[in-house]
Amino acid sequence: MRQAGYDVIQADITGDLSLVAKRGPFDVIVAGEIIEHVRAPQSVLDFAAPLLAPGGQLLITTPNPYAAWRVRNGQCGRTWENADHVVYCFPAGIAEMADRAGLRLVQYGTIYRKVPWIGRAARHWLGAKLRGVPIYAGMISPLDAFIRRARGGPMLGETAVYLLEAQE
Repeated sequence: MRQAGYDVIQADITGDLSLVAKRGPFDVIVAGEIIEHVRAPQSVLDFAAPLLAPGGQLLITTPNPYAAWRVRNGQCGRTWENADHVVYCFPAGIAEMADRAGLRLVQYGTIYRKVPWIGRAARHWLGAKLRGVPIYAGMISPLDAFIRRARGGPMLGETAVYLLEAQE
């Protein structure tokens, strides 16, 4: 991003952030794949809110608890979760935390790769099971492919994305 001409600061939220605070206010703060690792997730929003310019935006990405494969595997007692994850975030929870920090949730959704043809997903998934290859988290099952094609919707992908905005 620096090579493209953007003024970018990268910081570890668990470290000394006084230099970051001195550089603000910011138009955009990106908290990519961190909120699920933080002991107190509200602290991410509480720290970011005063650093945002009026109308500034906080972009949060985190694993989606509603991803079809995650829900189904959880119901079956199978998980592939990162041991460092301490929380899952969901739209209403992010909206509430945003409100507590003086921010507003303006948009949310998920990101996932293109949904494969159901027959191809079935061959890939069943082939792995027959060969005794472990089914990994990103492997889409025939059921997942069917659900995504039939339902669509904003919260079926693997990664949840939340866009919050500072009050004007």
